[in-house]
Amino acid sequence: MDMKHGFPGLDIMAGEPADGPEDALRQQTRKLLWAVGLVVPVLVAAATLVPIGGAVIGQGQLGMESSAKRVTHPNGGVTVFRDGSLNPASCWRMMTPWSLFSSTVGLARLFPNSDLFNREAIGGWRRDSVREVDIVVGCLMLVPTELWRRLGGFDERFFMYGEDADLCLRARALGYQPMITPDATIMHLVGASTKRHADKVCAVMQAKSTLIRRHWPRWLVPLGIAQLWLWGLARGLASALHPDAEQRSRLRQIWQHRKRWLAGFPELQAR
Repeated sequence: MDMKHGFPGLDIMAGEPADGPEDALRQQTRKLLWAVGLVVPVLVAAATLVPIGGAVIGQGQLGMESSAKRVTHPNGGVTVFRDGSLNPASCWRMMTPWSLFSSTVGLARLFPNSDLFNREAIGGWRRDSVREVDIVVGCLMLVPTELWRRLGGFDERFFMYGEDADLCLRARALGYQPMITPDATIMHLVGASTKRHADKVCAVMQAKSTLIRRHWPRWLVPLGIAQLWLWGLARGLASALHPDAEQRSRLRQIWQHRKRWLAGFPELQAR
């Protein structure tokens, strides 16, 4: 479905500058910061998104016009894969020492439907009810314009990953409640913005390092960074044991680049 023809009331900001899709997102973010209206519809990497059934975010079956009048918090919906099956990555809980431990030792992978062992992914919840969450993923999000401007939009320090988590956590710190509704569904073609698996994982881990430093209590930050290092070490050890040569290479690259992703995203220089 063509976004522009499917939603003629939206201003579609498309394009990919010479610096790649990451730079495109930053330029679009600056434009969104000055959006006019009640809500800012955030569609990160919009070229990879396909709306299903024309639904939009809101409480109940709402149209584009009426939903804008009722969104008072960051709102998100349900994401699906190409075949229509659920992609649970439409929302997350914030990282904790326990969730990082579960991820490092493999408990989250072994028990994906467990809310105890797969805490960040809210294991076991089918995204079939309206629910408050910590983080709404930026591929499908409505943010009240007043709040968007108050927060300054996405922090451009986050490079491709983590900017939505940072925005939602900053909103929560102000008393807002990010929400998910099952009445909005979108197909998200995951990975379209980052082609190489190892590069994507390193960028995600760099975002996690930055989020820990920014949103965890200061006394817990060293523990969080140490846990990420242990996560990387486990991948480094696996690179010598995995039976698949391509996967061994990916795991080795992740471990080799640990200093960069453990350091987090660098501070942006003043423009």
